[in-house]
Amino acid sequence: MTVQPEGAIAEARSDSPVFRRILLKLSGESLMGDQEYGMDRATIDAIAEEIVDVRSRMHSRTEGPTHGCSPRWR
Repeated sequence: MTVQPEGAIAEARSDSPVFRRILLKLSGESLMGDQEYGMDRATIDAIAEEIVDVRSRMHSRTEGPTHGCSPRWR
């Protein structure tokens, strides 16, 4: 059992993100949309917009991007 001071527990509950980066794995089937094969550009654009939206909401909760992280949206 690990014992932590109360200050450490309060810090852990702050609004700062626990992780700086995540790995999002998408299946090929999720990129197909309604097509029988290949990738559907509209589906990819919709997924990309959702990712950008989540990222912007996360950054608005904190004080902006953390040091060392550069946006690479292409």
